[in-house]
Amino acid sequence: MSLGFLLRDRGDAVIWRGPKKTAMIRQFLTDVLWGETDYLLIDTPPGTSDEHIALAEQLLTLASTTRTTEAPTTSNQDSAAAQKYQKNNKPLLAGAVLVTTPQAISTADVRKELNFCAKTCIPVIGVVENMSGYSCPCCGEVSNVFSSGGGKVMAEEMGVRFLGAVPIDVGFGEMVEGVRKGGQEEEDGGGDRRDKWR
Repeated sequence: MSLGFLLRDRGDAVIWRGPKKTAMIRQFLTDVLWGETDYLLIDTPPGTSDEHIALAEQLLTLASTTRTTEAPTTSNQDSAAAQKYQKNNKPLLAGAVLVTTPQAISTADVRKELNFCAKTCIPVIGVVENMSGYSCPCCGEVSNVFSSGGGKVMAEEMGVRFLGAVPIDVGFGEMVEGVRKGGQEEEDGGGDRRDKWR
């Protein structure tokens, strides 16, 4: 779901102040018919702006009001009631995955976002370093276009889990943009190259 889907012209700029952004985020979370979802991924812009504050407040509010099922007693932990309780009481906010590039200017922003998560009681799942080198489409060798390892160092310093590094991959970019129909792997071993950083 995106605000872009609601615009008459996808090229229109949305020039909104904080209160209007907050109201739209609240409406997305409470009024959209999401259906049966295992996970709902929310992609946010960098920083700790109005969008992040509104999301944190709304998700934490929803989390505190949706746990309405009474917990089963110890004697019936394996019963259907226990299974229903576990299903209905999954954490509404599983946590945040923070994405950085290796450069110091990016890791500095992510440090602020980690502090934001701590202050708003959002669990941090871990950190991913994006654009970590360039994966050659011919041989698969990864070369460092920028600095490398900044995300891992920052994660260790902040005491959070480092989930991995993702290089720039032309094939992956084409797949995301829909150039490679259906996300099919080419016969040139592109899938093998991507396995190196999975």
